[in-house]
Amino acid sequence: MSKRFLQLAAVGLLGVVSWKIFSPFVLPFFWLMVKAAFAVGLVLLVVWWLRKDERKRGEEPPPSPPPAA
Repeated sequence: MSKRFLQLAAVGLLGVVSWKIFSPFVLPFFWLMVKAAFAVGLVLLVVWWLRKDERKRGEEPPPSPPPAA
């Protein structure tokens, strides 16, 4: 039981230490990726919205042929 507890404590300590060391280097890239994903999402939303308006104003698709009897 104590070996498992010590392993858990060691992993937790390693995680905290690595977070303290690497967070100044990793967080700016993380936020850059979040901002880029937000920008791409906005662009895709605008394209979708414009294409939806275009389909409403455009010609209707040709009627499909009647089903074979």
